[in-house]
Amino acid sequence: MLSILIPTYNYNILPLAQELEAQALKQNIKFELICIDDGSFSHLNIENQKINSLTNSKFIENIKNIGRSKIRNKLISKAKYDYILLIDADMHIPNKEYILNYLKIIDKNLDVAFGGIKYFDSPPKSEFLLRWKYGKQNESLNKEKRSKEPYRSTLSSNLLIKKSIAQNVLYESSLINYGYEDLLFAFNLKTKSIKIKHIENPLVHKDETSNSEFLEKTKLALNNLKLIIEKKLIDREFSPIGNLYYYLSKLSIDYFFAKLFSKYNTYMEKKLISSNPSLNIFKVYKFTYFCFIQRK
Repeated sequence: MLSILIPTYNYNILPLAQELEAQALKQNIKFELICIDDGSFSHLNIENQKINSLTNSKFIENIKNIGRSKIRNKLISKAKYDYILLIDADMHIPNKEYILNYLKIIDKNLDVAFGGIKYFDSPPKSEFLLRWKYGKQNESLNKEKRSKEPYRSTLSSNLLIKKSIAQNVLYESSLINYGYEDLLFAFNLKTKSIKIKHIENPLVHKDETSNSEFLEKTKLALNNLKLIIEKKLIDREFSPIGNLYYYLSKLSIDYFFAKLFSKYNTYMEKKLISSNPSLNIFKVYKFTYFCFIQRK
């Protein structure tokens, strides 16, 4: 019936695992829960080891870090049931019918379903505000908005997919660093004409990324995007940033935006790690950085 797969790194996922176990048992289904820590050697894994005592559940510790794509592929390879539910470690389940809602999708024999992502309404401390603002504006979308861009709006943090499809598509194993592996996975689903059903079955993202850490992750992700476009793993038009860069480079004005980053990156970073980060500045920061690394 259902294999629930959770990749994690230095995070206490026991409460999430316990809630998933409780809901699966309530539905009286065949299920398994597999969690793998990607080589963090965290003290939190002492608590995570308790997952092994839950019904049909196991917690595994990698002896080395292999990256977000490979860890998901490893989880997929261990799944034994026909449907896979991929969930990120820092997720909170806001309703008691979360598993039931996905069972309704399984009953319809649909290929892929994305339940959506939400963020807590109350803003976090100012040092974590940038990631929260970005998520609220760009990721916390209802099914109607997501359905307009069904592939680009799909994330692997709350994804139901047939195991046969996941094994055929997989995540790009050459991507070691953070970023855009979800976009590439969704692009590969699109190229294979595999439809994604968008439903209202959200998880709440309990992100604890500081403003400065989020900027560093953003730069890592944009370098990944540059790599997958250069390797022709994805059409540049599939990424809004890649598409805009391609258009401006045709006009030979991309260098102007690269120079903007060189001149103003310190100023923008100061604003973005402040107590009131601006998403408009963040958009400029992302695009000018992408132009900058294209000319390195």
